[in-house]
Amino acid sequence: METGLLLRRSRARSLYVSLRIVALPFFVLAAISLATIAVPIMCESSLDKAGEQGPRLLIGLALVGAFAGAGGLLVLLADIIANRWFLQGDWFMLMEKHLSSGKSFKARQAGNKIIRFTPRSAWDYAANAEAHLQLAHLVQELEKGEEMADTVAYHLTEAVRHYESAIEGGADYSDIHSNKGIAFMGLERYEEAAQSFRRALCLNPIHSAAKKNLAALLKDRRSEETAKGGVGDS
Repeated sequence: METGLLLRRSRARSLYVSLRIVALPFFVLAAISLATIAVPIMCESSLDKAGEQGPRLLIGLALVGAFAGAGGLLVLLADIIANRWFLQGDWFMLMEKHLSSGKSFKARQAGNKIIRFTPRSAWDYAANAEAHLQLAHLVQELEKGEEMADTVAYHLTEAVRHYESAIEGGADYSDIHSNKGIAFMGLERYEEAAQSFRRALCLNPIHSAAKKNLAALLKDRRSEETAKGGVGDS
């Protein structure tokens, strides 16, 4: 990648963060202005006195609109810069940031940005797979209805496909196999899930997530077999 492009991307990330930070005080000022005009009016003892606040009310509303508008424009400019200059890795970091702070809707937006990129390396495939896996969880959290199950299945299937491409491309790592196992579990492809978890443990015997998920999967399978055996005996 050209040095100039890297520099522009770095500046774009810095400008994006700066604009979002600068926008925050404008929204705070808008809220303060709104409170400044709303509280005196609510405290007036009669409608006549409240009506006397007309000029001040107009000025206050103008300030609220100006501050909120300025903040909105800064956020819009930041989003334009992000859409123009952010690459897959930038959106991936943004998705993880939103996930860690519990901002599910924004994490989903970032995830949808990630999967629009055409993978060009094993790590690109891994990033796409992780985005699809997270999107499956986010869809379950944010959506309801019959279409939700189809959307979740689509994202899980795409996650498996991209994880396999990442592994074929040389990213044969325990985390990738473990996450592929989680996607298989979501698709109820339990044998393949167990194989993925076992592969993750072969690469890293102390991989906690793979160990925990494999144990839970095997326990559930044994319980199902026991229940089927009991029905057969009766």
